Amino acid sequence: MRTTSYFIILFISVFSAGCLKDIEPSDALTTGTLTGTKEGLQQGLNGAYALFKDHVSFNGTVDGNNMYLRQYFQMSDFAGDDIVCAQTTTDPLFYSFSLDHTATQTNSRYFWYISYKIINDVNTVLESAEKIENPDESIQQLIGECYFLRALCHFNLVRFYGKPYSHDPSAAGVILRTSTEDPSLKARANVGEVYDAVIADAIKGAELMNQPRGVQYGSKEAAWALLSRVYLYKEDNDNAISYADKVIGSNRFTLETAATFPSLFANAMAGKETIFCVAFTT
Repeated sequence: MRTTSYFIILFISVFSAGCLKDIEPSDALTTGTLTGTKEGLQQGLNGAYALFKDHVSFNGTVDGNNMYLRQYFQMSDFAGDDIVCAQTTTDPLFYSFSLDHTATQTNSRYFWYISYKIINDVNTVLESAEKIENPDESIQQLIGECYFLRALCHFNLVRFYGKPYSHDPSAAGVILRTSTEDPSLKARANVGEVYDAVIADAIKGAELMNQPRGVQYGSKEAAWALLSRVYLYKEDNDNAISYADKVIGSNRFTLETAATFPSLFANAMAGKETIFCVAFTT
């Protein structure tokens, strides 16, 4: 009889456990809770900004060398003549000096991955925000920042993985991701198409951003500065000058002095010259 009792208790406990449900915490942020909530939109967008500096898991591991900013500056600046590598290293940054790139090098693959992860995040926020009827200026600011970040990421991608616009705008560029509904397998747009998309996003972002949140976030002036750079790379000097003049004419920025310039990069958020920066607050 005692054995039977144990069996019944075990039987009931096993089947009772099968009735448990997964419940989201009351303060959990999901794509559903983003819709219509300014705080949710802001948290989602702040998460996209964080991806520029976070060490994100890639291929199942977290590597302290994997960071958007690290790969961006190393793969761009190290390929020029400003920096010389005095010795060999197993770090894939060495390929930027030797120009002996491979299709499997980690830094290039990570930069591709994290760029599209940022783009996907801002597309998620953007699609939620644009469902809001008659958004106020604070929400329009967040929408504008999404367009700015998408433009910035697409521009940096096409500069790394496509030919220069001035050489061949019809050459293969990169994949344009402008919706979370895009098919996973999508053909690369050509360089000219990517530039057109970048310009359209940056112009729309600039129109919407009228409540600046600080230089660590996108702003009208940051979008204008980006447009100036894009037009410079297109060799459209008139527009490059025009948008640079807009930034200067905003009167939000002034040149550092000889005394303050040496500390500018260590204190970029407080710098008088800083138009946009990625904030490291810890």
